Amino acid sequence: MRNKRVLLFTFLFSSFFATVSALEIQKNEPRIFAVTANDKFTYGLSQNKDDQLTATAEFHFILPWFFIDINDNSITNRSFPGNRYDELIIKAGTSMKFFENMPLDITFTPQTGFCFLGNFGMGFAQNMNHQMSSVDEVKLEYEHFEKPFAPVFNAAISFSYKPLDFVKLTLDLASNNAIFYTTDQSMTFNAAFGNKTTFNIFAGYEWNQTHTSSTTLKAYKKQTKGFNYGFNLDTGLFKFDYITYPQSRNGLGAICMDFMNFKNHNWEHTDLNFYTGLSFFINTEFLETQIESKIYQNFSVYLNNKYVSGFKTNKVNPSPYRYERDYETVTLGLKYEQPLAILNNWITPYVEVGTGTATFGLQKLAYHLPNENYDFYKYDTKAFWQMEANIGLDIFPQGMLNFGNATYSLTVYAGTIFIPDSTGATKQIKSDTYRTTNWQLHAFEFKWGFALHMGLDS
Repeated sequence: MRNKRVLLFTFLFSSFFATVSALEIQKNEPRIFAVTANDKFTYGLSQNKDDQLTATAEFHFILPWFFIDINDNSITNRSFPGNRYDELIIKAGTSMKFFENMPLDITFTPQTGFCFLGNFGMGFAQNMNHQMSSVDEVKLEYEHFEKPFAPVFNAAISFSYKPLDFVKLTLDLASNNAIFYTTDQSMTFNAAFGNKTTFNIFAGYEWNQTHTSSTTLKAYKKQTKGFNYGFNLDTGLFKFDYITYPQSRNGLGAICMDFMNFKNHNWEHTDLNFYTGLSFFINTEFLETQIESKIYQNFSVYLNNKYVSGFKTNKVNPSPYRYERDYETVTLGLKYEQPLAILNNWITPYVEVGTGTATFGLQKLAYHLPNENYDFYKYDTKAFWQMEANIGLDIFPQGMLNFGNATYSLTVYAGTIFIPDSTGATKQIKSDTYRTTNWQLHAFEFKWGFALHMGLDS
């Protein structure tokens, strides 16, 4: 059966490369991308189980006639007895177009390379990060593979259509195959909006098969099989990606930097503001994202999302369990800002007021326990009404620091969050075993934060 698969793949790729003479190979502008991805970057949309595909480190080099991808992926399996390994994938490919002047744009992208399985430093990097974040060490042995090397043969074909100047619809069909290791086939529909800055939403379906006895690989592929959806925001210098698998509630967020856009300057004026950073309240560190748009003169409407997707060391009741906190606030509000002419408009104070929900929950996860399911027990997750008020400073005038399609500044703020049912929220949070028994959530909780502010030109 395995020999038949190899013959099938050989036939398919022979057919693909036989069509090269009928295609026009795209000439690209040189680009260099660096990517870090982690299942902690969830935007509050999925769980961070710190398992399966937990993190990646990637470099992408786009050269005039071809491109090179280097991926180092961390694959973990905490189910008993538990082990881990890293995937180091090095591949090269090119893009070729059919019918370039037709309304329907068809692009064919073949890739080939190698996949190596072993210890390539991702475990060390993960535990260094956990140590700095006061999270338990991941104590998993590296898995040994009889065949730690696999040739990679990938191919994708994309059908793109632009019904409007600022809208692009794409259907992607892809086949990714590491011989004797795994095969993945996927179909994805994308809708991209914008010209300079693009926002893309997508939904797809993945089929996959494993060809080794590795329980870690089987567990990982089981999580990614089936439907998926996500989005990405391309600001020019930075790109933010997210994908989630609703069947398992696993997700992966990525931040990409385009080094060549340090020199490019396409920004002319701000159409949409985007913030990403950290916020601190309730003695907890939240990741934060915010988007806002001007509605009248100095007034803007904003949507803010703060979330906790991670673990902390259980210092109160040490045990083989891990406790994942599921805290999130979503706020819709109004913002007023006024540049200070006395400081040459280098600092812009602002005031925000908004309302929304605050959600608190906890999940207890089995950690290296025999005969236990991974999701051992999930506490109730409850939402409470909340209001917030902030005062802040936006530092550097817009138009001073420009890279790619955005202008950059630093935002710092302080404020308060008001939860009318603070008593009920306290009871909910106290199920988190890191809280001492005399801890009390106040109706008004002080908060502060800082963020990178990007003024995006669409």
